[in-house]
Amino acid sequence: MSFSQVEVLSKGAEGERHFSRKDLFARALRLERRREVDPKLRQLLRANVVRGLFLHAPGVLLLDALISIAAAIVFWREGHEAVVAAWLALILATTVLRWIHVVRYFSAEPPAADARSWARLFTFGAFFSGMLWGIGSITFYAPGNGTLLIVLVFLVTGLCAGAVTVYSAHLPSFYAFIPGVVLPFGVFLALNGGPAHVYTAALLAVWVCVIAFLAHLLNDHITDRLLLLDRAMLTDAMERSRDAADAANRAKTRLLANVSHELRTPLNAIIGFSEIMSAELFGPHGVARYRDYSDDIKASGSHLLNVINDILDTAKLEAGRIQLNESTANVAELVEQAAHMLHFSASRGSVNVATFVPRDVPNIRVDVLRFRQVLINLLSNAVKFTPAGGRVSVMVTTGAGGDLFIHIKDNGIGMRSGDVAKAFHPFVQLEQQSPRGETGTGLGLALAKSWVEAHGGKLMLASELGIGTTATIRLPKERLLWPMPAPSEGTRAA
Repeated sequence: MSFSQVEVLSKGAEGERHFSRKDLFARALRLERRREVDPKLRQLLRANVVRGLFLHAPGVLLLDALISIAAAIVFWREGHEAVVAAWLALILATTVLRWIHVVRYFSAEPPAADARSWARLFTFGAFFSGMLWGIGSITFYAPGNGTLLIVLVFLVTGLCAGAVTVYSAHLPSFYAFIPGVVLPFGVFLALNGGPAHVYTAALLAVWVCVIAFLAHLLNDHITDRLLLLDRAMLTDAMERSRDAADAANRAKTRLLANVSHELRTPLNAIIGFSEIMSAELFGPHGVARYRDYSDDIKASGSHLLNVINDILDTAKLEAGRIQLNESTANVAELVEQAAHMLHFSASRGSVNVATFVPRDVPNIRVDVLRFRQVLINLLSNAVKFTPAGGRVSVMVTTGAGGDLFIHIKDNGIGMRSGDVAKAFHPFVQLEQQSPRGETGTGLGLALAKSWVEAHGGKLMLASELGIGTTATIRLPKERLLWPMPAPSEGTRAA
């Protein structure tokens, strides 16, 4: 948690209330614990940290080798030549091995999922390097030589300061390196010297605490920066994906418009000629069965044309390219027209359709063509999924808030509660089958919902398996056109 976050907390929404520093840090810690990072983003963050470690490792290893050679030259003294030479050989060999691992890392180009194992390898290298520097501090230790002791103190503290810049992005590597460097030298200072040495060891302990504190601050800063960078990259990728999806959607709409135009022309011809053949305008058929075939061609062509229109309307709705052509409409007339258009289908399935529209229901301002299609789609579904002898009713009411409600209720096969939301998705076919085996495209409800919402209303479904379904259209009161009240006697006289 950074100081800036604590400062933000101190300027929070509490107004004039003052908090102690302890309270601020407690709140900051709670805020930090609540901060959630997506696991994939955390994995990417770890991979970026590990890549940064290996990216800067060559320069660090080269500097490490140069410092170790310089230290061996400075602390080379009679009687210790073999020990110093062995230490220098070990630390140079370790540097070479770590360099080889760096080369392997960039040759492998590991995925983000392997970042944890490479981080462990790097941490082990840092630990072994720190232990060798700790052994070196014991090897170089000379309590009787004040100059060499001062140089050794500067060497150890300098290694600690360097670890802040090198390893603070990955705290496990930092804590693997620091104890090995500091502890052996600090223990020797405290146990094998006078009061001045003990005082120096105490100062070294304080220095290590300061270094650890700075490492944590720098780690928070690096983590926040990497999170911001990763989130910016993800946002950019999402925006590019959105733009590509929008472009694909526009291309799909253009394709559907062109295809529908190309299909409508021959379909209209098919439907028109089948009507002529069915009506026998140019003479009777030699075989009566041809008339039935003509009726089938007409019905199939009309069905296909309706499907094409639905698909095109769906595409246009998704692209937001359809505008409502609003006018004043009578609710009772709309309901009766929709029921009349479903009369043949209901009669064939032995389903009774009844309508209940109060006389005082006001007119509404809607796109008549689209709203009538909504009623037809809902009534068609109700009739389709109601068995023979069933009942479908259409009831119009006004709510206490002034909204208009149109309820289309059936006692058909119904739906499971989990399927109600799915029924509104385009092209979705539920498992429930129509009692008469009728099928559809799965666009009726989706289109009805879109058209109702385009009018500022809402379409709701309530269904129970084996009991029936109720579809409710709610139109806002702004769509209702109540008649003006008649003037009173006093107003007329005036």
